Amino acid sequence: MKNEIVDLGLDTRNIVTGFPNIKDPDFIITSPCRGNDYIIEPGFPKKPTLIIVMEEDIEPGIILYHLQALHKEEADIVLAPKGTKYIDDYRFLREEAGYIGSLGIYMPETIKDIEEFGYEPECLGLIMNPLNFNYDFLKYKERMELENDRVIQILGFPDQDIILPDSYKLTFYSRYCSGVALNYNNNYTERINFLSYLIGADTVPEVELTKSVKKKGSINIGTSLKLGEDLIIPCPEFDFLANPEEIVYGLGKVIEKIPEQNEEDLGEIEKLAYSLWESMETERYGREELIDYIRYRIVSLIDYKYNIGYLTRCAFILAIQKKKKVIENYLFYVGEDKNFFVCNLKNTVKEA
Repeated sequence: MKNEIVDLGLDTRNIVTGFPNIKDPDFIITSPCRGNDYIIEPGFPKKPTLIIVMEEDIEPGIILYHLQALHKEEADIVLAPKGTKYIDDYRFLREEAGYIGSLGIYMPETIKDIEEFGYEPECLGLIMNPLNFNYDFLKYKERMELENDRVIQILGFPDQDIILPDSYKLTFYSRYCSGVALNYNNNYTERINFLSYLIGADTVPEVELTKSVKKKGSINIGTSLKLGEDLIIPCPEFDFLANPEEIVYGLGKVIEKIPEQNEEDLGEIEKLAYSLWESMETERYGREELIDYIRYRIVSLIDYKYNIGYLTRCAFILAIQKKKKVIENYLFYVGEDKNFFVCNLKNTVKEA
């Protein structure tokens, strides 16, 4: 089974200093209720699909002023609030005036909200939360497409309040939403790149739902990085540095898998690193201090050009260079129990 995600979007909710200099998203979310349309208009791209969300039940005529502020002639999609008393006005703007391409519902809570909307919605704008999700929406979408030949898009708005690994949340959104709208922040580009890998990818079993979910708090999701068939290390902090195919989720646990090594197979750098580790007072320091000390000491003793990149706070890659090309990559890792591991990734790890 493949992920539903097709389109990646930008929600302009928190943009207050002009439209950001980014690659054009597939769609852009705006709203006349936010008061920032004149701010985001300079640099506003022409090609992306324009989706207007009505976050308050105000007269839809305001949409025309909003379009004027953005120098747009029409909205591709408008999401009206559930229970709106202006459904006839939306119908007029959609079917007669031509200012709305498709009409949908913003944040319905139940199937009853859809049935009493007064118009057959072409899109559902939903808050996506792995801990609180109404599975009935998925069954409704499937039923409409099977029985009535109606294609209904699910547009996902990430829930900002849940505490779960970002990679897990984005994987969940991509499983059930044809489009995902992200707020613009410091890691917007990283999150968009992560989602782009998930388009057309196989679904991840750990995010599959079979019924409605309603939980308080959070669930314990451990994220680990798969560097090879026999090497998996926890990566709780920096999972965006990985391709989604390399991330392993553990429900209620963190997965760690370290291969056994034969001393006769170790190379120069590996032997040096293990020798340094044995000389250190490992009980005195925490994992973070130990990995830093190893890094400083190893680079002071090797006679190679190198580069270093951290995979997690307690794991880094030492890239050995020759003529500006990387010829070897060494993984250095300090585990939960202060178990130290170093290997030449090319020679030690089986390909995944």
